[in-house]
Amino acid sequence: MILHIPHSSTYFPDFDGFILDKSEIIREVNLLTDWFTSELFPSAIYPSVILPVSRIYCDMGRFENDAEEPMAKLGMGVLYAKTDRGAELRNVTDTF
Repeated sequence: MILHIPHSSTYFPDFDGFILDKSEIIREVNLLTDWFTSELFPSAIYPSVILPVSRIYCDMGRFENDAEEPMAKLGMGVLYAKTDRGAELRNVTDTF
């Protein structure tokens, strides 16, 4: 068994390329973080995969190919283009 904890981080490496200002991005991070999941599921027995960045920055729990990811239709693929309310978050291109 491997514990997969993809959405507990609030770390945001940089704000380059984002449309919203930093305070609005932090609000989104606070809203969509799965708080305390790494503390709720600690394990000395099983290995854990705890992802290091906020899901708002890069949601590594999504399919890489947006055509396979249902949430991509809402702007929330592996790279979020929209907020939970549907506001523009950043422009996602083929190179970013």
